[in-house]
Amino acid sequence: MKIYFIRHAEGLHNKEINGHTIKFPSLTEFGQSQALNTKIELKNIMFNKIISSPLKRTLQTAYIIFEKKPVTALELIREYNGSICDNRENRNHLKNMFKEYDFSLIYDNYDYNKSEDDIMFKNRIDQFYKWLITNNNYDTIAIISHGSFLFEFFKIYGDILKIKNNAFLNNCEYIIGYI
Repeated sequence: MKIYFIRHAEGLHNKEINGHTIKFPSLTEFGQSQALNTKIELKNIMFNKIISSPLKRTLQTAYIIFEKKPVTALELIREYNGSICDNRENRNHLKNMFKEYDFSLIYDNYDYNKSEDDIMFKNRIDQFYKWLITNNNYDTIAIISHGSFLFEFFKIYGDILKIKNNAFLNNCEYIIGYI
């Protein structure tokens, strides 16, 4: 299985000085253009499955890159829960914004008042890897997630996935891994 790991395009929280205090940040205009450029780069690739974090900026990135293709939101690949910008809307609100997306793999209600510690974060990364290897019946998939999540995931599983560069991805940058 070939996996395109994509970091979301630039969001308001990436641009503003106090961006981590912005609740539910959307993509900036520049972020939208980044996603359009990535759409052009990936236009000839036949993706069998598209998975996105359930945060608005990743869902918006997926919507621009993949247009009306089916997208499944997956709670396991959301950003590290430590800042207000990493909170998400409730599932019903997300369903109303992205009607064609599948939200069956995200929690009904997630308590963002409880910070996630490093052990919880690593456990979620491990759960995602287990999910990935048990859902490997696709030829080519896209994973749209977040900088910190992907960076930590690559530190642990990058060698196994044959990822040569475990560097922190820039907004809308992608790297390819294999299972």
